[in-house]
Amino acid sequence: MKKIFLLLLISLPFSQRLDQADLLYNDMKTIVESSSRAGQRVFWDYFGGETCTYCPAVDMALDQLMEDYPDDVVTIMWADPYWSPFGDADLCTYVDENGESSIGTCHDIREDYYPGMSTSRPHYRLQGNAWQGTGGGISSSDSASLYDNTFHPQTLSEMGGDIPYEISMNGYRDSLTIHYEVTLTMDAYRPADDMVVEIVIVEDKAPILYTGDGLVHGVRNLARHWMGNEEITIEEEGESETFTGEMVMMDHVLWTISEDEPWNPDSMQVVAIVTDISNGDIYQSMQQNVNEFDFDNDGVVNADDNCVFDSNPNQEDVDGDANGGDACDPCDNANIFVYGNVYGDYWNYGDNDDLSYNVDVFDVLRLAEIVESNTMEGCGYEAGDLTFEGDVNTFDIYALVGFIMDGSI
Repeated sequence: MKKIFLLLLISLPFSQRLDQADLLYNDMKTIVESSSRAGQRVFWDYFGGETCTYCPAVDMALDQLMEDYPDDVVTIMWADPYWSPFGDADLCTYVDENGESSIGTCHDIREDYYPGMSTSRPHYRLQGNAWQGTGGGISSSDSASLYDNTFHPQTLSEMGGDIPYEISMNGYRDSLTIHYEVTLTMDAYRPADDMVVEIVIVEDKAPILYTGDGLVHGVRNLARHWMGNEEITIEEEGESETFTGEMVMMDHVLWTISEDEPWNPDSMQVVAIVTDISNGDIYQSMQQNVNEFDFDNDGVVNADDNCVFDSNPNQEDVDGDANGGDACDPCDNANIFVYGNVYGDYWNYGDNDDLSYNVDVFDVLRLAEIVESNTMEGCGYEAGDLTFEGDVNTFDIYALVGFIMDGSI
């Protein structure tokens, strides 16, 4: 409070030159920036429906909110299969406490968190039970009004509070499979009774056609797969626990612009929420795009890392081929490149770090295939340049046969 009073006193000399609303906004912005550094985030549940078969204003307002406060605001859009433009029943998969999956139930189960919740659509809730509201709109002016009068001021009112938990994330995407690690750290003592971590895989900026304005809007954090609730067991300050899991994308058809439109792998995010399951109160939240994970913690995100599972902050890559950087490329002249071992049958035994390999007729046959097909990439091509001319051809086959016959390789 002393800091706030001091800030107000300092601002008095400028009050005649600045609009009072601007002063208040600047003061709150300072508080928001401080809260961001403290890791405090504000969570919005958004239940779409009713007029949302044609009105995008709420989506637009939430999009602006997340653009303005990307490190402070977390949202999930729980689409109503009946009222929303997502008319497909295969809307969202929910994994229950028994590990069983059911499709299209996420919206209803999430509503059950809030007994007595109004069924008016659209419906939005701040931090679970901190505040709730209803209403939508079609035009950009409707969106601006919702943002200025509802989402923005309500968000600012929740920022800066003390929280007992902090969340961090990591993981990786292997083709269509998302692997995640959510680590929860307790910053202050709180009993673990009824506390859970909810993990939801969402598609950010899912392209949805709204008939109200005839435009495609990117819906923020559309719930795709609710992985269920993980019970929190830590109770002591400084304690941590990690929750892991995986999910295969596009394991059933989901509707976006058309029934054949798949999930966009580059838009998938993991959202984690710390919730009191007994009443729906939310204590902390976090969201992160799966491509922004840094699984080996080398400072390079997975999407840009040439060795996702091996730390290589400098991204060294001697040969510059498609097999990865030096830290994970078995054929880069820096690790286990062996001339003549065209077939690549190297191996090791037990804990012995010394690699063993054979160079024999199978390598000759493989080199002949490479020359015939003019395959100029890969380990076999590099290992087959026995004449060191920078080009693999028939002379290399002759050289390999000679080396094998005289035992020099």
